[in-house]
Amino acid sequence: MKTLRDFLLAEVKLHEAPESETGDKGKRKNKQNAPEGFKALTRSGNITDELKEILKIDKAKELDLRHANKISKNLKVSSIEGRKEIISDLGLSGTDAISIIEQVMTSDLMSEIFTGKPFKKKKTIEFKLINSYGQLAGRTVSSLKFIKFWIECACIAVGISDAPKTLQFYVEHDGKNYGNTVIVKKL
Repeated sequence: MKTLRDFLLAEVKLHEAPESETGDKGKRKNKQNAPEGFKALTRSGNITDELKEILKIDKAKELDLRHANKISKNLKVSSIEGRKEIISDLGLSGTDAISIIEQVMTSDLMSEIFTGKPFKKKKTIEFKLINSYGQLAGRTVSSLKFIKFWIECACIAVGISDAPKTLQFYVEHDGKNYGNTVIVKKL
């Protein structure tokens, strides 16, 4: 039986060819303040070797999908066929990022990561991850970056190409540890 991790890996990768060079020369700082008790999930910083190996990348910045011309050809989201597969596998429809996130959460294939019902407003969605989500990529922060990456891929698949630029992710944080509540705001 296919595990959630196997599914995510299959969906993210198009094939096992070596990763092409990617990068982001311009770095945009998030000037949005995180809600109280939350911390912004940034693109910068280290990720586990396990996640690098899973995605065949060298650095965390390669998870950055903000520039369509720099998306690795190894990722499903880089091709029309791959995007169609993502849409089909998750049953996605529509062009509203918040609605797409809700559809990703409620798809049968993602039930192992998300729990409960999301709280949705016009430009915000709040949802919970299962308590053990940190095991997905070997460490909590890397797992959060992987989940963010996957949500952005789903949005790009349905044609919301600016999702990586317009969605801000905040994760519950008590000053020491991450929790399992995530808020995504559409800027």
